[in-house]
Amino acid sequence: MAKLRALKASRRVVITRSFSYKLNTGNYQSVDFFCSQRAECFEADAEETSRKVYAFCKGQVLRDVNEFIEENRPLTSEEIRAKKDEVQTTLRKAG
Repeated sequence: MAKLRALKASRRVVITRSFSYKLNTGNYQSVDFFCSQRAECFEADAEETSRKVYAFCKGQVLRDVNEFIEENRPLTSEEIRAKKDEVQTTLRKAG
């Protein structure tokens, strides 16, 4: 039993975890987000390392999903008015 524990403590393993997210953008379209990461660790630390690598992948994907949503959100009425004013000002200056 002691030999088995010692072997687990010294043997190295590679952990690969991934996370993906499919965002429905409407009109039968979607955007896929994906992250995959590998880590090498001692076999005795594999479970903890696996959780950490998964959390890393999930965090990266959800950060990118939120970024995409923010960059592609519809403009508010106020933002539309401001853009129109900006265009009209530019046209007056050009003309």
